[in-house]
Amino acid sequence: IGDVARALRARRRDHSIRITVAGRNISRGLRFMLSKQGVTVISPVESMYDLVRSKDIAILPMVSGSGMQSKILEAISWGVLVMATQRTATPLRLIRDEEYIEVESAGDIVERLLDVANGRYKIDSLKRKAHERIEVFGWERTCEKLIEEYAR
Repeated sequence: IGDVARALRARRRDHSIRITVAGRNISRGLRFMLSKQGVTVISPVESMYDLVRSKDIAILPMVSGSGMQSKILEAISWGVLVMATQRTATPLRLIRDEEYIEVESAGDIVERLLDVANGRYKIDSLKRKAHERIEVFGWERTCEKLIEEYAR
């Protein structure tokens, strides 16, 4: 994310594209490093729902860790455009450039952010299709599938 912030500053887009990093227990060192790059750091987060909903894009450049898919599901269900790695999106069967925007590196994030800013993507369509895709993960459907499995 620091590399993204530096690249946006080098392209003089850091005033029109602002980055916020939010999470639980962000270290002082990481907070300091990101803040030096002009990144807003919020930790702890009072309401992740309110914070994410106040943003245009949720960037999830995760390559490992627990809860990757739930973070995408939350962002999509909250009506936010998602940028994520293929590894994070594949288990959810999200379709690249139709339901999410794929990013694999800091350079990808910068280019895709600029693409969004320049109108390359149909944002409303991406968000709508993503929301339709994740409906299969609703509690009712999940419970129905579990009951079917237990009944076997």
